[in-house]
Amino acid sequence: SGCGLGTKYQVKSLNQKVESLTQRVESQNQRIESLSEKVESLARQVADKPAVVHEDTSPPPKVEDARFTGEESQNQKIESLIKQLGERNGPSAAAELAAIGEPALPALIAALNNEYHVVRLNAVDAISQIGQPPDVVVPALAKAIKDESLWVRQHAAQALSFARGAAHDIVPILIEALNDESLEVRRSAANSLRQIGTHDAMKAVEE
Repeated sequence: SGCGLGTKYQVKSLNQKVESLTQRVESQNQRIESLSEKVESLARQVADKPAVVHEDTSPPPKVEDARFTGEESQNQKIESLIKQLGERNGPSAAAELAAIGEPALPALIAALNNEYHVVRLNAVDAISQIGQPPDVVVPALAKAIKDESLWVRQHAAQALSFARGAAHDIVPILIEALNDESLEVRRSAANSLRQIGTHDAMKAVEE
């Protein structure tokens, strides 16, 4: 009958669609298998290939010389303290310069030429506290003991008693200072000679 033929036709059509879908699925599976094989092949190549290490040829990072940086910082501190010698805290600045020691001597000796006597006086005090080396300190104080300011001369006369290891150079300077026009300078020179205590020093004081 007409209904039977129609049903058979529909079943046949459905079977064809199923076969078509089955073929498409199989085709997709084949493509997936092919891709999987390619991925496995690439993975084996990567595993077998030795790693390449690129040598770093760039220059090493620059490391500042800590010693140089420290010296630079100290020089800046000395310069700052020298500027303070003429201020109210001048004696404190002189004490800090004395604590720095020998590296501060060139700046302190240069300060003996400053136009302000307070700067020169505090520089003398710092130099006397450093006290060495005598071949640097003694000539500096010998210059200061002839300063136009009696206070600078007096401090220099006192300071010379603290200069270590150079009595033979210091005594003649102090003996000459015994003739200074200022009584304060003469007294300081005499006291320093007594502290040094050598034969020539004591003889000069007794006379």
